[in-house]
Amino acid sequence: MKYLNKLFAIIVLALLFVACEKENSVIDSEVTTPDLTEYTESNPLITRGSGDESGLILDCFTILFPFDLIGEDGSATTFATIDDFETFDPENTVYVDFGYPLTISMDDVESTVEDNAELGMLYASCVPSGGWEEGEFPAYDITFENSCYTLNFPIQLINTADEITTIESEAELIDAVSMEVYYFVFPFDMTREDGEVVTVNNMDEIFEALIECNGFYGDGGVDWEQEFEYIGCYLFTFPFDVVLSDGETVTVNDHMEFCDLMLVGEIVDFAYPITLTDLDGTQVLVNSSAELEALLNECEGWDDGEWEDDSEWDEFNFAIFELWIGSIGESFPDGTPCYEINYPITIINSNDSTELIITNQEEYNELFFGEVINDELYDLDFPVTVTYLDNGEDLTLESSDDILTLLYDCQ
Repeated sequence: MKYLNKLFAIIVLALLFVACEKENSVIDSEVTTPDLTEYTESNPLITRGSGDESGLILDCFTILFPFDLIGEDGSATTFATIDDFETFDPENTVYVDFGYPLTISMDDVESTVEDNAELGMLYASCVPSGGWEEGEFPAYDITFENSCYTLNFPIQLINTADEITTIESEAELIDAVSMEVYYFVFPFDMTREDGEVVTVNNMDEIFEALIECNGFYGDGGVDWEQEFEYIGCYLFTFPFDVVLSDGETVTVNDHMEFCDLMLVGEIVDFAYPITLTDLDGTQVLVNSSAELEALLNECEGWDDGEWEDDSEWDEFNFAIFELWIGSIGESFPDGTPCYEINYPITIINSNDSTELIITNQEEYNELFFGEVINDELYDLDFPVTVTYLDNGEDLTLESSDDILTLLYDCQ
């Protein structure tokens, strides 16, 4: 595996945990290390993680304590707890790789990683659970191990400096994503398990392809742009249970966990009953897939699990809805509003450009409890200012992405 051209200073790793100093290091002289010729350059994964009490988190798995880091002189330093990172001497110590084997935890299952090549393969196969907020999809190794598709090479990737790289093989992809953050360049081809070759041309199409690997009724109405919080015109109420392809039933605690399972394509159905929330804020108990089908067929624009076209989603403007639901508290566990909207706000009719000015919360509520917002196409006129109820701080929202960020902060 290729590594970065320069050795990483240990201060980068130290900052991931704590910024303290002590006099002594914890040296383990019993560890057997590979030939030092492997460490002419530093393993970039050393600085790609974040720490907690269990170990070093690398995206979808954790390297469990204790583990060893290898110095450029071949010595091994053991880290048994997060407190051991206080012993670093960042000015004089450079670590170039992990000591192997490593014990990792992935989906609460422990296993062993024997070398840096295996570690890189594991990291590259982690399915992203975010990172597409700016319109680019994070690159990872899509295979039949984590999807119902596999990548067709060559493909192109782009990094954060807008530099495009052509990737000719899976090995090159593993090297690339282990070294730095890359995104897919559209279009590219993938092959389904049944042999069909599919070309994905944009973000919508890659999400559609990955989500359809699940195959439960309504999966086509799970909207990635709304962070996997909705199905059709209903809001999920977490937690709920789902049935996986191996027959296991697991609990989904939030939309991030749901996103992870959806993009891997492991869900075959919900474990009923589940609770959804309709547009009026009323909770609806769903006891079977037949009941779910009946509910979703009542959503405007719904056609057997698919929206007829993008304008049908616009029929119910999610920016307007997201701003509203955070102001009444229905989307949060305790039902308590996180902020109040500084009125007036304006929504604009997309058909004739007429403006509707909303002057207070009661008028805003009437948009959803009545039929006004469902009869016409409306866009929210930015900027909008809100005030956090806990500290009185004002926040100006410039886009729909800002509303989503606001709701994350509220949770």
